[in-house]
Amino acid sequence: MSVSPAKKRAYPCRCGECGQRKTLRQHPDYYLRRRYARCPRCKADAMHVDAYRASGREHRRVICLCDHYPFPHRRGSLLCEAGVMGREGFSYWSRDTPEHIAREMELFDAFVAQQTPEPSTEIAA
Repeated sequence: MSVSPAKKRAYPCRCGECGQRKTLRQHPDYYLRRRYARCPRCKADAMHVDAYRASGREHRRVICLCDHYPFPHRRGSLLCEAGVMGREGFSYWSRDTPEHIAREMELFDAFVAQQTPEPSTEIAA
């Protein structure tokens, strides 16, 4: 009888400082030389197991690739078209609506007013 080799387990981890993700072969507490369990971005020694990724709930069905975010994200997140703001009847995302144009004009006018200096009323002699 042949014994099948044990399945290699991966530990999906996340940095506690900057949030960078990294998958380790062992649990972060297993490493005696902590340099192997450091964050690749900020080099902090704060890696912990990401419970959401380890539970297996992060699946392809959950990932959305709509144009509201420039990166893959969870379906139904704040600005996702499958979320609250992307539903039918929510007019913020449609650029041709009068509400969106009025809001853009308000923001532009406030920006211009902030950038232009106040005219001085002093008379130069």
